[in-house]
Amino acid sequence: MRTRYRDWGAIEKADPSPLQEIAELTGKAIIPGDLPLQFIRGIAFPGVILQCRDDILQVTGTLAPNAVGEYVPSGTFEDKPMYAVNVPDPSFVCYYNASAKTYVIAATVTDAPLTDFWRPIIPIANPIGIYRPHGSYTGVAAVDDSPTDLSGFSAEAQIRRNEQDELVYDLNPTVTDAVGGEITIPPVPSFVTITFENVGSYHWDLILTDNVPNRFGPYISSVFTIVDNFTQL
Repeated sequence: MRTRYRDWGAIEKADPSPLQEIAELTGKAIIPGDLPLQFIRGIAFPGVILQCRDDILQVTGTLAPNAVGEYVPSGTFEDKPMYAVNVPDPSFVCYYNASAKTYVIAATVTDAPLTDFWRPIIPIANPIGIYRPHGSYTGVAAVDDSPTDLSGFSAEAQIRRNEQDELVYDLNPTVTDAVGGEITIPPVPSFVTITFENVGSYHWDLILTDNVPNRFGPYISSVFTIVDNFTQL
């Protein structure tokens, strides 16, 4: 089984210019991420599916009042990201409501109980999901983020001890769904992982290249560990 990561998380970037370049080329920003991975010697690595998505929410449905549209990041509330849209009047906000203990869509931003709003059946700590109406509101709202179109880009990812050391392993990622922003790191069989003699902590990153080729990133930069089983045959 391969693991699908919805997005790449957020890490600090010392130089935002590569992000700006890729945003201009694709029309949407790519959020960099921190994703530790691991090889266990003699155990097959299952592979990873990455999804590159932006931080703009898309709210869809047949809703009354009309709250459909693109919700853009608009600061924080209750220490969680808040998203706002104008549709055109009134303005609706998707935010975390402390009383409901979940994300909601409403025209009022408050930590107190709400009367008219949409909320998921099961409380969620991130805004992605299906929202049911309450009070005078009607219709079911679907909230999702948007994939970044990677058409024309290729992915590269390698493992090394540090930037100057020799290559430990090429993860050989491929863009498997360009429009859907999907990149796949393929499985590695057990007869390959057993050949890694030096256990320990390494580093890996993922970059994108275009047809020129220009290089952009890294969009993931993280630790890669190689370990042994405690149970030995």
